Amino acid sequence: FLAVQIGIIPPPIFPLTPIHSLSFHIFNIVLAVVMFALATRRINASFAFARRKENDLIKTNQELQEMRATLENRVAKRTAEISEQKQYSEALIQESPMAIVSVDLNNNIVSINKAFENLFGFTKDEVIDQNLDVLISTEHTLEEAKGYTKEVQCGETIRGIGKRRRKDGSPISVEIFGVPVIVDGKQAGALAQYLDLTERVKAEAALRSAKEQAEQLFRVVPSAIFTVDESCTITSWNSKAAEVTGYSAEEVIGNSCKVFTGKPCTFGCSLFSDDEKKPIIARECIVKTKSGRDLTVLKNSELLQNGNGNIVGGIESFEDITQRKETEEQLQHLATHDILTDLPNRALFQDRLQHAMTISKRQNQPLAVLFLDLDNFKKTNDTYGHEIGDLLLKAVAKRLLSCLRESDTICRLGGDEFAFVFAMMVENLNTIENASLIANRILHNL
Repeated sequence: FLAVQIGIIPPPIFPLTPIHSLSFHIFNIVLAVVMFALATRRINASFAFARRKENDLIKTNQELQEMRATLENRVAKRTAEISEQKQYSEALIQESPMAIVSVDLNNNIVSINKAFENLFGFTKDEVIDQNLDVLISTEHTLEEAKGYTKEVQCGETIRGIGKRRRKDGSPISVEIFGVPVIVDGKQAGALAQYLDLTERVKAEAALRSAKEQAEQLFRVVPSAIFTVDESCTITSWNSKAAEVTGYSAEEVIGNSCKVFTGKPCTFGCSLFSDDEKKPIIARECIVKTKSGRDLTVLKNSELLQNGNGNIVGGIESFEDITQRKETEEQLQHLATHDILTDLPNRALFQDRLQHAMTISKRQNQPLAVLFLDLDNFKKTNDTYGHEIGDLLLKAVAKRLLSCLRESDTICRLGGDEFAFVFAMMVENLNTIENASLIANRILHNL
């Protein structure tokens, strides 16, 4: 029956009995119920699957909605950040003290900042879409500006100094910076910056002028001048220093001061000493010339400092006072000595006598004072003349000096009169007799 129902075999051709017919129908009913149950189960399974799929779709849709909201938030946040960064960058450019201008690939101006307006005198409306080089270059610097532009358009960063012109035509010295602007790996234009050098140029010109004047003064000043670094190595040497010492600049620069200095400077330069008050004024030193001669010099020295106040060296000037010192010594000698015989004069004799008397009292040591004159000197002077009389006095002075010890004093009081001071030894009891022996020895030498 089942085979017949599902069409595998044809229905039987033999007649069915009532019982068989009833069984056949019952089977058909049972089969129909089974098939309906199976179909219902399959439909329920399909509905369950569909509901699961629907839930999955709803969940997926929710996730997509959440992802979309997150993405939109991120985009909005990033957009706000980019906008803030753009505003910040624009504010930096606008408030920058340097004149800034942006140009496109044709070097036409896209934007400028306030400093550009103040420096060149143009307003924003006057410069937009204008060629930058033509706008601010002078007749003599246009080609130079075009050269800079070409380098930037080739992707190079440039820096230079040149002349540009303001709106009123007046020239201005500026330092120029140029950089290419790259967007998505491609050059989209360039950014140029200009720094006003007007005050710097004036200051540098003044500095050059001052330096030239100082160098000229350094060359022509009548004093010898040289400079040293912190290790007392000579760094400069003027012509007067070369004249005084005999050393050329090439021979001393790079060497120590000890090349030409003597005592006391040889044993230590006080210029860099904390204990020495600066500047050092009018200090006497000895300088050795290239020929080996010692010169007495009067030096002045001072520390050299940089702009930050740090010590970087020293400068010293000196003047040859050798002749002056010799003259002073001669004058001092003449003030205390007889011009003709070079013996101490009356003033020096009185000073030494006073000194000898002080020592004599302090040490209880006898003192002898002798006076001597030449007999008939006036007659000799009148007979043979003053020239011969002077020679006689010189000869007498020479012989008298040969009679003295180092501690004794002789002087010419004037004319043919001489005086002696002798310190008598304590162990010589008969000091008067001893003084007489000295007087006789003097007369014998004469």
